[in-house]
Amino acid sequence: MGLETITSEIESLRRRNRELEALNAIAATVSTSLQLDHLLAAALTQVMELVDFDTGSVYLIDAHTQCLSLCASHGWTTGRVCFEEQADLRDPLLAHIALAETPAHFSRHEIPAAPFDFLLRKPCPIFQAAMLLPLRAKDKTVGLMLILASNIPKSDMLNAETLTAIGNQIGMAIENARLYEAERQAHLTAATLRQALTSVTSTLELSEVLSRVLDQLSQVVAYDSAAVMLLTDRGFDTILAKKLGQEPQEKRQHTAVPFSERKAAWRVTQDRKPLVLPDVLQSSEWTSVDKMHYIRSWMGVPLIIRDEVIGVLTVDKTEPNFYSEQHVELVQAFANQVTLAIENARLYEAIKRELAERTTLYEVARAVSSILDLDTILETVLDEAIRATGAERGYLVFREEETAAWVPRVARNLDQATIAGDEFQVSRTIVERVGNSGVPILTINAKEDPRFAGRPSVITYGLRSILCVPLLGKGQVIGVLYLDNRLKAGQFDQRDLDLLTTIANQAATAIENALLYERLKKTNAQLAQKIAEVNRAYEQLQATQAQLIRAEKQAAVVELAGATAHELNQPLTVLQGLATLLTADVEEGSRLWQDLQTIKEATARAADIVRRIGKITAYETKPYVGNTRIIDLERAAGENAVEDGSG
Repeated sequence: MGLETITSEIESLRRRNRELEALNAIAATVSTSLQLDHLLAAALTQVMELVDFDTGSVYLIDAHTQCLSLCASHGWTTGRVCFEEQADLRDPLLAHIALAETPAHFSRHEIPAAPFDFLLRKPCPIFQAAMLLPLRAKDKTVGLMLILASNIPKSDMLNAETLTAIGNQIGMAIENARLYEAERQAHLTAATLRQALTSVTSTLELSEVLSRVLDQLSQVVAYDSAAVMLLTDRGFDTILAKKLGQEPQEKRQHTAVPFSERKAAWRVTQDRKPLVLPDVLQSSEWTSVDKMHYIRSWMGVPLIIRDEVIGVLTVDKTEPNFYSEQHVELVQAFANQVTLAIENARLYEAIKRELAERTTLYEVARAVSSILDLDTILETVLDEAIRATGAERGYLVFREEETAAWVPRVARNLDQATIAGDEFQVSRTIVERVGNSGVPILTINAKEDPRFAGRPSVITYGLRSILCVPLLGKGQVIGVLYLDNRLKAGQFDQRDLDLLTTIANQAATAIENALLYERLKKTNAQLAQKIAEVNRAYEQLQATQAQLIRAEKQAAVVELAGATAHELNQPLTVLQGLATLLTADVEEGSRLWQDLQTIKEATARAADIVRRIGKITAYETKPYVGNTRIIDLERAAGENAVEDGSG
């Protein structure tokens, strides 16, 4: 064997060893990390060192868009060399080189030409050589490495087979890193979905559940803002909007956004499938809104419950072309959690509302059956109506008999406190219309309702949600039950109207009975007053009658006494005269003389009695034998009793 042959074999072995060392070095480099960014940066640096090139970049192929995306670069500053962020493989020359199985070398005069026009933003004449190295795995190209040299490369640069093997090693490492990332993402997604499911079942407060779900969504799908919008008859109602780094905003006013202002979301609900807008500026389905000017990429996923589309879950980013099919699948999984949360919340709200309605009807029925005091009934009915509907305040209004004007009898607020009724701060138009027609009225926003928008009371008092029903008693309107909310539009719905109508029907009977009872109490009071007056008149009549009877008796006694005295005086005078004459002819001290003395004393006493009888001027009596009474001469004649010792 000659010296030349031996030298050639030694050189071949040296080159082979160098190639093996290069392959081992690359293998060692790509095996140190499963993080794709780190892997690409390390592999690029290692390859550049092996072939003694100055700068380079790594592009990966997006299987969906068939575009090359810049993922790593190294070397000269971007001011000296500018790599394109993306390149389209629809160019045949670029596709031929990028999708080839072996690397491609270019000399200095070939660098400014295609395919470099697609990879470099401007020509770079300072470079002497370039190489495009396909990165392949499982018989397909997954990426492309572009490296450039400002000096003429060494003559012993690695051969095509070695470079192809290096490209295959890097390609396999990329696939392994992707698989690892996919597996990690799958585990993260599964864990996040479990957390989302836990959140959905941990509370029935819709805003809290949705906020948690959107927080967990941000862990697997990046977004700058997200929103949950529900379909209504008038448009989309955003019930929760969230920007990363900010507290979620639960919408309180619930003013629907017209479908024409959310065309992309409207299409999602009509097509019943997800929609991705890679760049909203290039989409005719996007509606430009000032507060959403930052959005470039947008995705909407339908919210479907029992085959009914109820709304849309949206996410967006400030970068264009951000969301992929994988993102769609992840967002769809979270959309399912959102629909579950909404359904649970709706069921909970329905049960809570039904319980509240039954409680309200029970309380009203209890008031109807057990209370007759009108003010207590009115306050109970109004408090229950406000509590059940969430009204801000309420009035029970009745028509005055004298003026025929509708005036409030009871006014209450949400805290069951009585409102000072100096001013009747409601829509008189609505009260009068319901009172006169007997037809209930529901308006979700009086300011925008063409029936009432221009009314002074609506404008002055800032009225929004209004619910007003008649109180019907025996086919006639006996009053009006009025509720409103000056802060929130859409507070009341048809179910509230139905409930309030039922309450009004129940209350009307009780109110009518209470009104009758109140009238009866008033009538009874008036009757009692009249009876008292009659009793007083009767007592006065009795007293007058007694006085008349006494006067009549007195007159009769006086007349009788006068007549009696007149009639008795003559015989007594005769008796006294005869007794005196006879005494003169009878012996003093004899029996006859003594009898005559007795006669004289008796007639004198009788004369005195007659004298008293003649002086009677009043009817005065005194007790006598048994239960009888006789004339009291001393009192009747106006004299003091004289005790003379005689019987």
